Amino acid sequence: MTPEQTRIVNEAKKHLGKPYVWGGKGPDSFDCSGLVQYVFKQALGIILPPSTILQETYGKEVSLTELLPGDILFYGTRGQTYHDAIYIGNGLMIHAPKPGETVTTLEMKYFMPDFARRLLSEAVVPDPQYVKSDFLASIKGNNIKLWNNLEGTNERRTTTNGQVFNVTGLYQYRSGEVVYSLYNQDGSWAGYVNAKFAIQVKYTTFGKEVVVNRSNVNVYSDLYCDTLRNSTSEIIGKIFEVRGFYTLGNGDKVYSLYDKEGKWHGYLNSKAASTIAYYAQKQLVSISVEGQSMWNDLSLTKVRDTTTGKLGKAYNETAYYIMENGAKIISIYNQDGSWAGYIDSKYLINVVYTAFNKEVVISKSGYYSYSDFFFSSRKISTADYMNKSFIAQGFYVLGNGRKYYTLYDASGKWYGYLNSDATVLK
Repeated sequence: MTPEQTRIVNEAKKHLGKPYVWGGKGPDSFDCSGLVQYVFKQALGIILPPSTILQETYGKEVSLTELLPGDILFYGTRGQTYHDAIYIGNGLMIHAPKPGETVTTLEMKYFMPDFARRLLSEAVVPDPQYVKSDFLASIKGNNIKLWNNLEGTNERRTTTNGQVFNVTGLYQYRSGEVVYSLYNQDGSWAGYVNAKFAIQVKYTTFGKEVVVNRSNVNVYSDLYCDTLRNSTSEIIGKIFEVRGFYTLGNGDKVYSLYDKEGKWHGYLNSKAASTIAYYAQKQLVSISVEGQSMWNDLSLTKVRDTTTGKLGKAYNETAYYIMENGAKIISIYNQDGSWAGYIDSKYLINVVYTAFNKEVVISKSGYYSYSDFFFSSRKISTADYMNKSFIAQGFYVLGNGRKYYTLYDASGKWYGYLNSDATVLK
């Protein structure tokens, strides 16, 4: 008999001698269909309906001359059956006969059924069943043991959390247990491990840019972490595209890195990089906090300059990046187009226009108006326009808190940007 057939027969025999009770579904008493229903559920987890008429719709019909243990015998015409029993082999059946009697074994020839149905497979299925496979698995847990045998009684070695192996085959047990056969990258056999201590290493599409932000972390050419490609010390601060990542058994994500030309640069643990989102944006910004770093790289590890002595200084913003921690990093340029570096946005303010449209009078000498906020080109000296009136159509505030009016005369001629401290409202 197959293991399934054996379980059905053994379960049915457990209930011999229990009383027949109409509507009984076990475990202490049964009617005919209740016995069949209970035996299949307990032995194999197969859920059958509670009446013979419904039970006869399950499985496939088989000839009464080709019966196998576990087949269900039915009495009556199809769709109107009134009794059923379990065939246990050698011409014998077990059934719950009628009120006043008990579950019993009977030779089928003394109570011939009208037809039979088979729910079980006919072939003897090995337990465990071997399934050829080809995928990567990663160990989930510390000091997980690999075994020389499927029973797990002959220890071969221990593993490290997250370690990756190739699964060339697996063994499936009827109990639901699965055992992997593991191989190293070089093709040597590593041992057996229960599948509950490993996860399949699956690829997840990502499609984001990252910046490498930790040095002295290895970059590998394979997920086994056997072939060293380089170190992050050589690429720290560089931006890469992560088209996808792999999750290991220890929860670590491994990024697959590509540069802007599409060249692959290897596998890197995500802990050594942070995601960034790039946004193009052109506007004028001004330093609002002194003593802060300006950086050469988005990993913010290489100082390029500081804001010391630059309070209120203006720069052109060309783009910003949103980092994994939520920080907004600005790329800034000098007036001549040279790059000044990266700086956290919290140390800048945007130089924005505010409408004003009020008349002001120049009240102080020693000031100049300018053509821009880089203060590279003077327009007028206030000494030449003392007590003269202008229209301040609007103003701009720099990072040092100073307010600059944009001045026009009555004819609409522009006179540049002037510090409001050199004026009074008329």
